[in-house]
Amino acid sequence: MTMDDFFLSDDDDYSYYENDDHDESMDVFQFQAFDGELLFPMANGPSSKVITKETLLSAQKEDLQRVMDLLSLKEHHARTLLIHYRWDVEKVMAVLVEDGKDKLCAGAGVPIIENDLPQISSTLMCNICFEDVAADEATVMDCGHCFCNNCWIEHFIVKINEGQSRHIKCMAHKCNTVCDDSKIRCLVGGRYPSLAEKFDRFLLESYIEDNRRVKWCPSVPHCGNAIRIEEDELCEVECACGVQFCFSCLSEAHSPCSCLMWELWSKKCQDESETVNWITIHTKPCPKCHKPVEKNGGCNLVYCVCGQTFCWLCGSATGKEHTWTTIANHSCGRYIEDNKKKTEVAKRSLERYIHYHSRYKAHADSFKLESKLEEAIQEKITKLEDRESTSKDFSWVMNGLYRLFRSRRILCCTYPFAYYMFGDEMFKGEMTEEQKELKKNLFEDQQQQFEATVEKLSSFLEENFDEYTEDEIMDLRMRIISLSVSIGTLCQNMYDCIENDLLGSLTQAVHRIAPYHSNGVEKASELPSCWDTDVWHAKRTWDISGTDVTAFPRVPEKRKPQIGNLHKSHPFLFVLHMNRLTEMMFIPVVPVIRCECFDLHKQVVPYGKAWAWQKAIVEEKRELIQRNEECPDTLIILQHSPVYTMGTGSSVEYLNFDLKDAPYDVYRTERGGEVTYHGPGQLVMYPIINLRNHKMDLHWYLSTLEEVVIRVLSKAFSIKASRAEGLTGVWVGDQKIAAMGIRVSQWITYHGLALNVCMDLAPFHQIIPCGIRDRRVGSIKGLLEECQTGIELSDSQLIDISQKSLVNEFSEVFQLNMEYKKPFPF
Repeated sequence: MTMDDFFLSDDDDYSYYENDDHDESMDVFQFQAFDGELLFPMANGPSSKVITKETLLSAQKEDLQRVMDLLSLKEHHARTLLIHYRWDVEKVMAVLVEDGKDKLCAGAGVPIIENDLPQISSTLMCNICFEDVAADEATVMDCGHCFCNNCWIEHFIVKINEGQSRHIKCMAHKCNTVCDDSKIRCLVGGRYPSLAEKFDRFLLESYIEDNRRVKWCPSVPHCGNAIRIEEDELCEVECACGVQFCFSCLSEAHSPCSCLMWELWSKKCQDESETVNWITIHTKPCPKCHKPVEKNGGCNLVYCVCGQTFCWLCGSATGKEHTWTTIANHSCGRYIEDNKKKTEVAKRSLERYIHYHSRYKAHADSFKLESKLEEAIQEKITKLEDRESTSKDFSWVMNGLYRLFRSRRILCCTYPFAYYMFGDEMFKGEMTEEQKELKKNLFEDQQQQFEATVEKLSSFLEENFDEYTEDEIMDLRMRIISLSVSIGTLCQNMYDCIENDLLGSLTQAVHRIAPYHSNGVEKASELPSCWDTDVWHAKRTWDISGTDVTAFPRVPEKRKPQIGNLHKSHPFLFVLHMNRLTEMMFIPVVPVIRCECFDLHKQVVPYGKAWAWQKAIVEEKRELIQRNEECPDTLIILQHSPVYTMGTGSSVEYLNFDLKDAPYDVYRTERGGEVTYHGPGQLVMYPIINLRNHKMDLHWYLSTLEEVVIRVLSKAFSIKASRAEGLTGVWVGDQKIAAMGIRVSQWITYHGLALNVCMDLAPFHQIIPCGIRDRRVGSIKGLLEECQTGIELSDSQLIDISQKSLVNEFSEVFQLNMEYKKPFPF
């Protein structure tokens, strides 16, 4: 494969389907060379946020408001609930679905039904101090227990000073209710204002201390910021102060090393344990002064500088008498271990450590020196601008420099990775010597090629291009851009090798690394400093009676459903409609791309007509793009009459019938992949979207389509689906529920996905679906029947539920604003 095979031009088409061999072109969509410029993939915005002292309250209120609206709770109850579940809103929802509202709140010490406050007479006796106090000197908590203010204050002081501010429970015996923080603040603040401030600080900082998705920036001196991530905890982020670190272990960014590898390497470099090991083997401590002594003669009677004599064989102090076999008063004639072999092992271990450490240190030093290049390059650019060079854009130089910074750091960390990956310290027994040698050679070949390209880019960037002619500058520009693209490709390939061939093959240990990002460590964006309710809004209110799913039990309009009771009486349907709960949660208003939706899900459309319709829409979008006019996305959702479709390279060996005597029509389309079947009861979704408005990456697009179906199955039917390694589509066990097959022309997609809802699966027996022989095809209806929920939904209800959920999830995942259009007249 040549370098040209890694790029798509605007005139290229690309087909993608089930078993297409696409590993080689992983970087096709991550980097593009167009007109000599380096283009990076379109980002969806940073997934991490910087939380400062000013925005900490706003961040906390976001989660509080979501839970308050979801469960109709007061703020202090929502805070108690979130502190108990470590500020994990997803965990709160999971417990809500599984156990119901009653158990959810009871486990956190939140009263489910607020007790009516007892009528307090003019005086009452406190059951703690047994003193009679006036009614205005006593306080009642949400649980109904009432004690005098002095006892409450003393109780709160003790708990705050013990660091238990987050969960101060009622003083009553066996009462687990957490006290109202506003009452704690009022009582303590009236007498000890500084302690009340301490209490408030503890509550506020619990959002960081107890939250697994929020951590303090490890900068020294501390910048005062925290970072909140939205996705995988195993990632590398950059704080607003400029510090880049691993979110998992809070060390400096160290991928492709795992956190454990980096911890061991840092310790080894810090205490020089290998040198200490060598000294231990080659010297013996004096039994008197304990200084290390090296033997420089043949006699085993050794003299220390302190005057002490001792036996080299056993290390014990002795007198002057010595022979070849004995020393006075003790015997050293028997060897327990082969010291020579031990010395050779120590030497080899030290040499191996020095080999990897010297290269690690060399690249670390290069990184420090190259960081000074930015100022020098800016001066050279200024000189070129002063001489009125015809080249006005010098972004290619800075892009190349930043690529060098990122690549040098990664290259530096590959040496500690190799030290542990191919040594015996961590993965002994994981690979045979032959396997280890083979994988080591594979890795080192990629590392060497990556290293050579990085060094070449470094040398080009150090050239005095401010003294070059215009032609020489253009030549340097092309070389730097070409090298930048090549480095990105090599780096991605090396990460793939590490994740799949090396770490992915381990059986006795699990090591994960932060994923590779072309643009380097993600810089966290600033969280808004004020909490604006206009920016955050609830999509829908909780109103089950308004649902259009007829299978759901009817509820009177004035009666608000109790979540706990609903969960107990209709457990399956409660999960079935959890999407109502998620839709109530506060989400940012981000959809800006229009999508025209043609909903024909109740119609059975001939395949040929739908296919021609797709191609007409694609051609129309091409013309709009050429005229620089608005090009909205399009979504078609329908069912097909029975038909078999094949890709451009499909083989007839996967057909169990003769094409001349086919049971249904057979179409050979322009998509990739093998044969599949479409028919009534299967929802087919054709997204015709311009990837320039999203992300020009087909792997991302396919993965996102799969995510849409996985969410539909989970939220609408409580079916846990997943992806299958090496295969596209959505799977439940060994059953394929949804198939994917796309075509991309000038970054406009068509064809799409097919979700098996309630279709007849018998026609699949006439083919080898998607060319996969050892797996089955399944449907939503079949899976629900296997679960034996006792709830019967008609085929039309299943289709309606699936269609509505598909459209909702598609618009949310792709951030689209859906506009329903009049269906095409079939």
